[in-house]
Amino acid sequence: MRLDWVDHDLDGRVIRSSLTEAEAAELARLAEGAYAVEIGSAYGFSTVHIARAAKWVVSIDPHEDLTSYEALIANLRHFGVSGRVVAACLPSAVALPLFRSGGFDLAFIDGDHRELEVIRDIEGCLRLLRPGGVLAIHDYGEISCPDVKAVVDEMGLTPKRIVDTLFVTTKEQA
Repeated sequence: MRLDWVDHDLDGRVIRSSLTEAEAAELARLAEGAYAVEIGSAYGFSTVHIARAAKWVVSIDPHEDLTSYEALIANLRHFGVSGRVVAACLPSAVALPLFRSGGFDLAFIDGDHRELEVIRDIEGCLRLLRPGGVLAIHDYGEISCPDVKAVVDEMGLTPKRIVDTLFVTTKEQA
């Protein structure tokens, strides 16, 4: 499957993302009442979906293009969820160690898609998840991001379900 970046109309506001509508809906479902951590927010399409349902979200993205950070903040304000989101403008390698182990119910990974970074993000997120916590990894099987599927498969992660390219598992199945 190949995912292109497209403009999504979310309640009359356009946000650019490579997530499909089905993936975004699944993230919102998984985030219901959760304390969530997200790696890779870009313009905030996934962040808004997660934050609308979650109790609290930590969104981690280095935002090398600061226009994406500005758009993220504007979108969080527009949808009234900025009070439940901490937007950390940092690489995940720097940000993840700052958080307490077992403090999150949901971890969503859509950051750097290179092999070593995918490994680091998965290991870091598994440390942060409570027992029974959900790990969702974007771009599994996406042809332009082959390292994501290769790493997930090599680590022996077992899917609870796959929605388009969103691989969903639990900490126990990881």
